[in-house]
Amino acid sequence: MLFWMIVLLAAWIVLVALASYLAETKGYSHLGFGLLEALLGIVGFFVLNILGLFIFEICGLIIVLCLPRRTDNKIDNIDLLLKYKELLDSGIISQDEFESKKQELMNK
Repeated sequence: MLFWMIVLLAAWIVLVALASYLAETKGYSHLGFGLLEALLGIVGFFVLNILGLFIFEICGLIIVLCLPRRTDNKIDNIDLLLKYKELLDSGIISQDEFESKKQELMNK
């Protein structure tokens, strides 16, 4: 009996860690999603016992897998602005074109 409890606990920990890792690779907080997965497992355990723990954990993993990759538009806009500045400095675009692109990026 103790052996199976340890096996189930280890499996639950692996699922929580997997959800945390997947969330982090998509740019989200690994701690937040780890806690969400742990909470889902605990709720599933108390609602449906052992089977519920794994059903709720799998649901949590599906949620994490369905999340879009998080991007930070401000960093992307800064990179684009720096590229336009390089084009301006090298004479490829005019000052007016640079200002136009700068306004576009600042309005996003």
